[in-house]
Amino acid sequence: MPALPEDLKDLDYLRGYATWELRAGCLRGSANRQGEARQWWLELPSGLPTICSISGLQGFRYPSSQLNGVSLLFFGWAYILCATLVERQGRQLQYSELVVDNSSQNQGQSLEIDIGDVSAEEWRWWNALVAPGQGWLPVSKVLPPWFIAYRGNMRFMVVGDILDDISPSTCDPPSSKQAVEYLARFASAYNISSQSSLALAMALSLPLHNKTKSTIQLPTISLFTRASRTSASTPTSVPNIQQDFDNILCYMSLSSNPQYFPSALWSVFWEPEIDCNLVSAWYEPIVQVISPFIKSGNCEILAHILAYRCPRIAPLWYGVLACGQTTIFRRIINFLITSRTPTLCRPMEEVAAWTGSPQSFMGVYGSGPCLRGEQVSRADVWRLRHEFSGDNDNPDGLPFKNLPFSPWKPFGSMASIETDLAVRAHLECDRHQWSYANWVWLLNGKQQVDQGFGEETPVIHDTIKWDTECGGEPPPVIGRNFASRQAISDTFRWAASQMEVSGNRIYSHPWVLLHPSIDHELEDLPKKGDSAERGQDQQRMEEWLQALPDFDDCLSEYNTFG
Repeated sequence: MPALPEDLKDLDYLRGYATWELRAGCLRGSANRQGEARQWWLELPSGLPTICSISGLQGFRYPSSQLNGVSLLFFGWAYILCATLVERQGRQLQYSELVVDNSSQNQGQSLEIDIGDVSAEEWRWWNALVAPGQGWLPVSKVLPPWFIAYRGNMRFMVVGDILDDISPSTCDPPSSKQAVEYLARFASAYNISSQSSLALAMALSLPLHNKTKSTIQLPTISLFTRASRTSASTPTSVPNIQQDFDNILCYMSLSSNPQYFPSALWSVFWEPEIDCNLVSAWYEPIVQVISPFIKSGNCEILAHILAYRCPRIAPLWYGVLACGQTTIFRRIINFLITSRTPTLCRPMEEVAAWTGSPQSFMGVYGSGPCLRGEQVSRADVWRLRHEFSGDNDNPDGLPFKNLPFSPWKPFGSMASIETDLAVRAHLECDRHQWSYANWVWLLNGKQQVDQGFGEETPVIHDTIKWDTECGGEPPPVIGRNFASRQAISDTFRWAASQMEVSGNRIYSHPWVLLHPSIDHELEDLPKKGDSAERGQDQQRMEEWLQALPDFDDCLSEYNTFG
């Protein structure tokens, strides 16, 4: 992953693009290509801070520890992310007038947080982190994407011994580097440094929750009392916290872009072997598996399931679901029925390269020549169109520079003679293997190349197979195949400008001509009192339900989330 540039002064947004190199395959055509330029703003998507509260949920407890300080570490990482960005923009943070009420009469209603022997600066920082509302904020009106406001539903009482004579009220907010030291000291004192990475993953999901206008529901806090904490543990090194901070600019590149994070998140449900017309049937067993956990609000078990399904993006789902029953959590079933995400989302090949997990049939190249007799699969044709979309001798390829909105492969094949010339030249050569080369930032008219960090992560499909055994015959699709209809529409509309003659009949099908928004289709669900045709649809649906008595929960989830 590329890191955010060090110098972001006078910049409110960023632009950049990925470059790709041809590592294997024929040399006809260009050996490198440039991805589509991306742009995102360095401020809160909604313009308002993300609201956070402490829930009474006991989830995400670490079995190796009786303590749970994830929520407090989350407060710290949210500050560190904001401070890191603000520093590179040449701006500053300041404390607000909000303070934590440490009066003795409030002790019975508060959770005590003992921070031990600290400086006045550190004491003031912890008070600002857990103060109701906004204990700290940027001096300018531009709010960083990770800016939060604490609802204050649980009162905290910060206790500790200040070692110097400085008045905390005169202290300024610490730098991001200094805040990391404060956070590491606290985690070490309570021996909860292993919980820090989850807290960081939660903080990185803040821009997505902010865009969906969700309230973060943080796990309940469980810490030692002051007396037991003092003798409970001896501070130890916390290399994981420092390592996470060393890579934080790279994580911020993924987190701050409103399309990057979701593209990796929702790819967990994609399967390369499934054609676009079978998406609904593929999703149904998944709905059966996860519906009970969504109905019961069990975010932790759901996180384990999705993490087991695709380990490479497990941290993203853990971070999102540890934030409680947010919009993302509530819309999972809706997504599996309609293929619609809460925010705009499409496969992003650079994110697939960064995470090492493909998101689309476009990233699964296969082996051997594409030509099979006189036929070539549509998936191979469209993949070649994308690969050589930037060639100077292929001006018709520009519409194919971006991936299709749908990750699902098109069904069927076409005659090789019907392919366009740019594709036909590569049908008999070995499959091309494109590799991510680097990222190029466009900063004030100048280009800055970022090679990323670490060795290249191979992009492989390492997902675990879902258990789709439901007993008896496979269940039919929900309602009117909404997910399949959307997938077919998004897949075939991408190739509309160069559809083969023999396949033109596909475009006369209503599913292909479907408008990208299917709100009107959802409104057309069978309802009591509608026309005779809808009455017949209702009867067919009731017959289907009677044949599948164990599938009632799925329909219930449809009514709830649809």
